[in-house]
Amino acid sequence: MKNSARSIGLIFASSLLAGCLQGPEARTGPNTVFGPAQEINYLSGKKFKSVTAGEYILTVGLEERDVPIYKLTKPLRTTVPGTLGIPFDVEIDPCVLEPKYGCNDGIAFVAPASKCRATYNGTSVFGKDDEIGIRVDKSKKRKLIFVDNGRSAGFPSGYIIYKRTLSSAEEPLFEASASSRTFWKGKGRGIIYGGAANGRLVIIYEEYLITPSGFNKDVERELQFDIPEDGVTKISIRGAELEVSRADSQALEYRIVKAFNQN
Repeated sequence: MKNSARSIGLIFASSLLAGCLQGPEARTGPNTVFGPAQEINYLSGKKFKSVTAGEYILTVGLEERDVPIYKLTKPLRTTVPGTLGIPFDVEIDPCVLEPKYGCNDGIAFVAPASKCRATYNGTSVFGKDDEIGIRVDKSKKRKLIFVDNGRSAGFPSGYIIYKRTLSSAEEPLFEASASSRTFWKGKGRGIIYGGAANGRLVIIYEEYLITPSGFNKDVERELQFDIPEDGVTKISIRGAELEVSRADSQALEYRIVKAFNQN
């Protein structure tokens, strides 16, 4: 996040009062908290679907998993002790807290940044990239509220962090639930609608690989096809077969006849 030197200094000074200065915590991959995976079925049969430019038409390598979530049912307004026991204010509006990562004391569930605030004497100590949420231990019996506000001061995530056990009045506000989410697998392929112009529609084909360093594209090709004036245009890419009934600069109407080849 880009800030002026003055802004960084102000946030850093406030953060030292509002959090405990610690070394970065060990984190495990998020897949440790997800349920069994289910491959997404894109085949649409006779029904035509629609995507806008920039969206995926078809992939192989996406999967759905059921993940635990927590729902905050009422606003949480509390104070928490920071460095030297000096309290600061923490607020979370009603929202869904998503599982973000595994940590030493369980799983961290993070609230959307737009639903969170942390202040000290009226000055915000919560930056754009910081996190507020709860941590649930492996037994699910102990829940902690945490504020990770190191990134606004230029530190790695987990470096300046405050946490405490939720009170008996606060804990019932967080309801355990589950929801389906979509995730990338280790490797795969995708077709993206790239828009249309001058009577031609653009399809982007890519092959990707997920590594510890992130999402890496091994192959990316831009392919062009005639926009159908009447009837349906058939497109074949690496064994996948599409039928396009309409295309313009904003959207593509299509159906998938056949998915990618496995090789």
